[in-house]
Amino acid sequence: MTPPKSSRRKLMPGSWLFPTVLLSVACATPAFGWGETGHRIVARIADGLLTDQARARVRALLRGNSLEGVSVFADHYRLLDTNTAPWHFVDIPVSSSRYDRVRDCREHHGCVVEALEHFKTVLTDSHSSVSNRAFALMFVVHLVGDLHQPLHCADNNDRGGNEVKVTFFGQTNSPIGGLWNLHAVWDGGLIEHRGMSDREYARKLSTQLTVDSIAALQAGTIVDWVLESHSNAVHFAYQIPPARELGTAYYRRVRPVLDDSLLKGGLRLARVLNETLGQ
Repeated sequence: MTPPKSSRRKLMPGSWLFPTVLLSVACATPAFGWGETGHRIVARIADGLLTDQARARVRALLRGNSLEGVSVFADHYRLLDTNTAPWHFVDIPVSSSRYDRVRDCREHHGCVVEALEHFKTVLTDSHSSVSNRAFALMFVVHLVGDLHQPLHCADNNDRGGNEVKVTFFGQTNSPIGGLWNLHAVWDGGLIEHRGMSDREYARKLSTQLTVDSIAALQAGTIVDWVLESHSNAVHFAYQIPPARELGTAYYRRVRPVLDDSLLKGGLRLARVLNETLGQ
């Protein structure tokens, strides 16, 4: 990945930052992306599928912290370094069905595709410092989750649905503050409406898995996964009624997509970690 010059020197923290500052940041401030529950679901699913070697290396790098415990670190870090904000999404126009690296990534000073590719490389580099690999691991955990949130991979000149004001089950105001918008509904509203803890949700999604289904769902490249999420945004997330009132009908229509996205996020995170840390 080639970040903009203003943030290139900040791509990795100094060793003095870890773990005192980095892990304290991971436990503070509000979350973005899927929202904390969504990211923890993805992390829990992945944790259950790690090889013994990958799990041991994860624990060593995180110094005893869990994947779910650091799953929203990247959102918190973005408050310290706003240059990292573009790494959480990729703005593929809804009118397109392909990923254009220049249009969708370079012109935005980075995107989730290049960021994830970069941090995967850092994780596999045995010459990289422990602090840099730990930093990369926390970003990988988060960014794999982000790219499975459909509205992180599509844009309709509305900042991925952030500018689409809606009501959600009759409510205009979100319980965490501010007005409901389409992006926020997908970040957390739909997940919280399920009424399950992250542990319960992850367990429910994982019960349907078989060895063959895991392999099939883990298949593909980062770009394949992004385009799948983009398609879900175009054909499901953005398909809202003219009055922009999202209730039972919308929820029932998109719930299978929500569950599928969270499950695949967890399975594919496990694949990435097993490939980078389990060899």
